[in-house]
Amino acid sequence: MVVIGPQSLNILTEKSSPGFSPFKIPLPEKIKSFLNLFDHSVFQTSSKKNAIFNTNIAFVDNPQEKPVITKATKVLILGDSQTYGNYGTKLDELVRGTDAKVITYASWGASPEWWFSGYKADKVWSKGIDGNSERLRDYNTPSLEKVLKEEKPDVVIVTMGGNMMATATQKTVSESVGKIGTAVTASGAKLFWVGPPKYDPGKRTHEQLETFYGFLAKAVESHGTLIDSRKFIDKYHGTDGLHYSGSKGDKQTVKWATGVFNEIRKTKLK
Repeated sequence: MVVIGPQSLNILTEKSSPGFSPFKIPLPEKIKSFLNLFDHSVFQTSSKKNAIFNTNIAFVDNPQEKPVITKATKVLILGDSQTYGNYGTKLDELVRGTDAKVITYASWGASPEWWFSGYKADKVWSKGIDGNSERLRDYNTPSLEKVLKEEKPDVVIVTMGGNMMATATQKTVSESVGKIGTAVTASGAKLFWVGPPKYDPGKRTHEQLETFYGFLAKAVESHGTLIDSRKFIDKYHGTDGLHYSGSKGDKQTVKWATGVFNEIRKTKLK
């Protein structure tokens, strides 16, 4: 029998062959779907070069681990103009689809400091646990500390970074991220920080993004988990070089939100 646990492939047989003893093989995630194609496996032992053992394949979860988002989870989503748009709408929809309790706030043009200063944004979107959605103009960015105190989320998903890039240094990024990270972790919530997407190279180059992600990775590591948005996006599609729009842009934002959601969902809490 083949039993697949969280870290390894455990190969056992009902009848031991001479020279054969059960052993473990480290198991990469990508091999799971491949193994499901087989109802038997071939293994080499010291006594038989091609000893065939009939096997069953079972995936065994670690009983000490649970998904990071479940029906009982309260999730806070924070973001900037990307979250105000189609990406944020889709991410909100996907997280709500788990029956988790979700609160979403997006402040157009926001950087981390705005969530502490209450800076007045051109546009703010809010959607509560009850599903009531409001899109407001010239409205103050909500206070993160107040929201954390009142809502007591279990998970906080932050999508921000694009508005930090122009003046970014390791010091400025670490200070900005650290302020949110400290507030979130002090509240007892788990933090996921979603970095910026791909842009029109005429606006923000690949090299600029690469450098910024280096700053972001160091800033986030002591507070939570960084998710790199670029791997979920094929190419930028839009009109202003920054925001995604049109049918092709909408497809990219759906793919982006789905990738972020799936990466968060596969994370296990111990």
